[in-house]
Amino acid sequence: MRESAAVILPTHEMTNQPPPLPSINLFEGDIALVEAVRRSGAEGAEPHLKKSGKLAGDERVQDLARLAHRHQPELRAFDRFGHRKDAVEFHPAYHELMQLVFGDGVHSLAWTAREGGHAARTALSYIWNQADQGVNCPTSMTYASVRALRNNPVLEHDGFKFGQIQRLRSSWRTRSVRRSSGSARSPGRLPRLFAVRLCAASV
Repeated sequence: MRESAAVILPTHEMTNQPPPLPSINLFEGDIALVEAVRRSGAEGAEPHLKKSGKLAGDERVQDLARLAHRHQPELRAFDRFGHRKDAVEFHPAYHELMQLVFGDGVHSLAWTAREGGHAARTALSYIWNQADQGVNCPTSMTYASVRALRNNPVLEHDGFKFGQIQRLRSSWRTRSVRRSSGSARSPGRLPRLFAVRLCAASV
């Protein structure tokens, strides 16, 4: 029987590092956050936040965030035939994270919660930021864009409804975006293009 490398080549034991973080509930385990939600009049969203806290704190989501940061987006300026492509390829882990946060309503809870919507959405965004910060930009900009959309007389004339922003939860199927400078996972760069494209999908 073959011996493992750890047996053949023993090394020192690590005693000065914390153990791996297990699955935790990022809402229930945060007393200050729970109290803030209740003080803000958003206690009606607690069942949602409890489910979100459990999902965002799951070990698998932690692994998705690790993979999304480990495998940076890659610019594909040309295809294999030399034709201009200008596409950015994201790792599947990033796409899955985006599906999770948009599916959880980080972009729209302010208008779908029965009470304290904006406070509830702030808490939800805080929870998911602990799981992965890379998804915060597109969700935050989608949320913030509603004010601009509402103040646009053209969209108002065309009958834009706040409820249409909910459609975004099923709109994350983008596999590429137009080229832009800077890091693709830094605020204000490529994720902004995702937010713009997703906002356009809801109108």
